[in-house]
Amino acid sequence: MSWKTCWNGHSYQGSSCPICELEKTSKEHLRQLEKERKQLEKELEKEREKIEEATREAAREADRVAREQAEASREHLERLQELQWEQEAAAARAAAEARDLIERQHVIRAAALAQQAGRLFESGLTQEALQQALTALQTDPECFYAYEVAVAVLQALGESEKARDLQRKQIASLRSSEYCDDSRLHVHMLSKIKDDPELLHALEDVFRDNAHRWTRDLSAFRHVLEALAQHNLTSLTREVGSRMFSANMSLALLALLLDFEAASVHWLTEFLGAFDASSRNRVLDQFISLQEKAQALKISSKTLELVRSTIALRYEQWRPEIEQALATKASDEAAEEAHRGGLSGCLIWPGVFLGIFVVMGLGLGRPFSGIGKVFVYLVFVGLCGWGAYTLGERVHRWFAYRRNLSGALRTEESNWRVVLQRAGAPTN
Repeated sequence: MSWKTCWNGHSYQGSSCPICELEKTSKEHLRQLEKERKQLEKELEKEREKIEEATREAAREADRVAREQAEASREHLERLQELQWEQEAAAARAAAEARDLIERQHVIRAAALAQQAGRLFESGLTQEALQQALTALQTDPECFYAYEVAVAVLQALGESEKARDLQRKQIASLRSSEYCDDSRLHVHMLSKIKDDPELLHALEDVFRDNAHRWTRDLSAFRHVLEALAQHNLTSLTREVGSRMFSANMSLALLALLLDFEAASVHWLTEFLGAFDASSRNRVLDQFISLQEKAQALKISSKTLELVRSTIALRYEQWRPEIEQALATKASDEAAEEAHRGGLSGCLIWPGVFLGIFVVMGLGLGRPFSGIGKVFVYLVFVGLCGWGAYTLGERVHRWFAYRRNLSGALRTEESNWRVVLQRAGAPTN
């Protein structure tokens, strides 16, 4: 068999070079190994990523659990703190009530003795009733009801001077914190001593001093005004009304005072003068509230109409400022609306096309060439587009302004219709 030489210079016998075949097989084996190595590296990388992701997820979960536990602990501590505060507040209230009860033991005991004295007097046991009432006064020298029983007994026994002495002390007891807020007791006392000028004068001073305390219940205060009017105490009615109004400057109280002629229209004018146009809705709310309370307070329709007409006059003084404020607001809203787009945006492209048509039709670029002609075209077309945008914005703004102002004025008139007109009458 003859020898052959391969491309690599190896001599061999047979159909192929064994050295080249070995090298080829080795290279193929190496490529396969490299491929397997890379595949293994990819799998290892994927496993590593899975492990890292699992680690991160576990860390996130642990962090979430830790945050939830911390939040739960914080909420628990806050709740414990709130419970502690509530317990402390409850303990403080209980202690205050206990102290008040201890401090008022003599008041409670005196009231009980006064009730017993009243029952004894009703049963005809005058001496026993007097003794019980005096015992109550020894326990609490300011017990109004004990004075009531003692005075009734002494008057029944014909001891008018002693009764008057006790009535002086009874009037003085109305200044105490126990009775100064109760306007009904003051009215009751007035009915008892209305024919005694000296005692009446002392009671008038008490009325003046305590009047500012009766602002919370206007229905009860109406009874005070009725009692004062019934006894023709006009001067005292005005003084009490003035002190009440100083303590509670409300339209309802002022209307009540006007109903009894305890206040003048000048008070109402000054009251409304303290409000400017920006706070006008507070006046409107008070007037609506007054209408709702009018029946319960028995305020006459004449007084309501007087209040309404005076507010209407004040509103006419506010009107120029109101219209100016509404116009400013409508202008600002229209400017914002026009700035957002709409008609101005729609007119840009018609303006651009008009500019192109004009510049091409008139041949404005003929004197120029090259870049100069392009520049002229762009400037003219841009000016036309800008002019169309500006025109559209102004037109949009004007229409929006008129619409907003008209709507605001209609809303204003609707809100104030109850003041500015009577039912069925046209609004000015």
